[in-house]
Amino acid sequence: MAAGRMRRRHDRGVSVGRVTPAPGANGAKLCQRRTRCAVAVVLSFAAALPAHAASGDYTEMSLEQLMDVEVTSVSRYPQAVRDAAAAVSVLSRAEIRRAGVTTIPDALRLVPGVQVAQIGAGAWAVSARGFNAATANKLLVMIDGRSIYTPFFSGVVWDRHDLVLDNIERIEVVRGPGGAIWGANAVNGVINIITRDSAATQGSYARLTSGTVDRAIAEMRHGGRLGGGTARVSAKARRRKAGERVGGGTLDDAWTLGQLSFRADTPALGGDLMVSGGARRSEVNTEVDVVDPATAGSRTALGANETTLGHVTGRWSRTLAAGGRVQVQGSYDHTALDSTLIGIDRDRLDLHGQHRLAPRGAHELIWGLRFRAVRESIRETPTLGVRDDTRVTTRLSAFAQDTIALTETLDLILGGKLSRNIYTGVEVQPNVRASWRVAPRHTLWGAVSRAVRTPSRVEADGDFAVPTNAAANNGAPVVPVVRGTDDVDASSLIAYELGYRGRPSPDTRLAVSAFFNDHDDLIGTRRVGTSAAINPQRVEVVSVFDNTLSGTSAGVEVEGTWQVAPAWRLTAGYSFIELDVDGSGPDGRAQARDMEGRTPAHQGALRSRWRVRDDLRVDTTLRAVDELPAANVPAYVQLDARVAWELAPDTTLEVSGRNLLEAETTEFRTGAFPGFATTRAERSVFASLEVRF
Repeated sequence: MAAGRMRRRHDRGVSVGRVTPAPGANGAKLCQRRTRCAVAVVLSFAAALPAHAASGDYTEMSLEQLMDVEVTSVSRYPQAVRDAAAAVSVLSRAEIRRAGVTTIPDALRLVPGVQVAQIGAGAWAVSARGFNAATANKLLVMIDGRSIYTPFFSGVVWDRHDLVLDNIERIEVVRGPGGAIWGANAVNGVINIITRDSAATQGSYARLTSGTVDRAIAEMRHGGRLGGGTARVSAKARRRKAGERVGGGTLDDAWTLGQLSFRADTPALGGDLMVSGGARRSEVNTEVDVVDPATAGSRTALGANETTLGHVTGRWSRTLAAGGRVQVQGSYDHTALDSTLIGIDRDRLDLHGQHRLAPRGAHELIWGLRFRAVRESIRETPTLGVRDDTRVTTRLSAFAQDTIALTETLDLILGGKLSRNIYTGVEVQPNVRASWRVAPRHTLWGAVSRAVRTPSRVEADGDFAVPTNAAANNGAPVVPVVRGTDDVDASSLIAYELGYRGRPSPDTRLAVSAFFNDHDDLIGTRRVGTSAAINPQRVEVVSVFDNTLSGTSAGVEVEGTWQVAPAWRLTAGYSFIELDVDGSGPDGRAQARDMEGRTPAHQGALRSRWRVRDDLRVDTTLRAVDELPAANVPAYVQLDARVAWELAPDTTLEVSGRNLLEAETTEFRTGAFPGFATTRAERSVFASLEVRF
């Protein structure tokens, strides 16, 4: 019976630049009046329109359906959210749409425990459960299982991955370690952005957006039949204006993007084949402090980060006659970056396969292999370089996980990943999880996991100078220099988690998770001495990357939904985290304080989704974020709102506003290096027209 229950639960298919001056007080008042007027016009005009049935394209799921949503990021096979032994949240396409966002980082603000802070027109700091930074490196982000982290610093450059939001089926966010199945760098969480099957995007689609910050966004898509399957092609262009500098004045950091993409889905070789790919070019102007090659002192440089990317992904899967399932996936991507700070030319090949065996008694086993190779060439600048201009890195890994049905309501999950990389050798990442259905609508779960973050290229091979204008007694410039070393070890985490997920009443849904994380061998820098250099003459204060830091973090995350009425839903989220980092010596203690003070202790959000009538919706989100002492960022509260009505079943007009309570909000400041100038998050109002035909 237990095996039969597991088969029923797991075998279900997956659902398928122009610079403008900062507004003054009069400008802020005018913007407020315009916002109120726009909302009033929207409501009055929509109320006068004849009512008709909504198209249902963005219909929100019931609370029961939300509990049954299938996720693949927890165990690498489909399972209902109610059974997942992890703190997992799912952002459906309807939720993303009704939040009135235009970027993926802004959508991630809806998830409790995820820290999102805007630092530029096209730049964000994004992390989960602490350790946020402009180069946050403990969060694994994937698109359809394809990792998009940057090997140079093990983080994500978000402006390069600006998808057509309507092509996203859902975003699965797992808070907590996922190293046992996904490998290194899945330390504090895993984000998997899952795109829609091309069969669900037939016909044509166009969406135009224009506003005060996003000057223009154009999205187009066409889907049709291709042989025995389906396919789509998509295009997107964006222009976002330059932001207002933290500290005053306008920063010339406008963001422009253009991209083309495709996806095809077809039966093949007795299974299902998916092929996707695309090409993108993103340009974000940057103001950054760099080392002056003539004087070795600091100067501010303004230049463009120009990135060209291309990728292709293929995935084939088949259900076996005995009841198991096999899947193989391969991807290749190329990245070319030209910036003031550094130039990068990178090729990456990623191959992996997995086999989920048919249930045998109380056991259901899944295992897989993965191989990744990266060739990366670096163009040095006086500020940032590497010891080896070109380096090839490889990683080979294997994972296995057994789900054991101890009883009809209690599952034990045992698993782990074994991997080998060129920096630290062999790493082991095990986990033990349990899921207990204590009642038909209530589940308790717990987990103990180990995860590692292996050193990045810059930590093992980098050589960069921190721009300053300090001078020694002889008048020579003092230049702090940080160098990578092959002696740096992987950072490790032991995580203890407990959680509850259920429906306390027919009209409510509640998820609570608590965690305690023990971080060891965190990577910081250690001063090793000073040296003199010539051409130009300077005094170098030399530090190396080292495992100088350790720490703990503990917290709780709560997410609840209340169906107040058939047409009105409220969703609330709250997270608390206490981060305690230790470092040795003055430098270590300073780095520890900086890490601690860049994560908000408290975050909360309240979302209202109101269907005024079948063709009119009003949605609001109230967000509150605690202070960041190390970044000198005060706490703030902001309001986002969206009004949408359907002019016809296939035509929708929206007016949205973000950051409506304050004209400008400082969300983050970067550290000493990289010394990027940061911008404030501005109040914005924009309108969108969407047509399907």
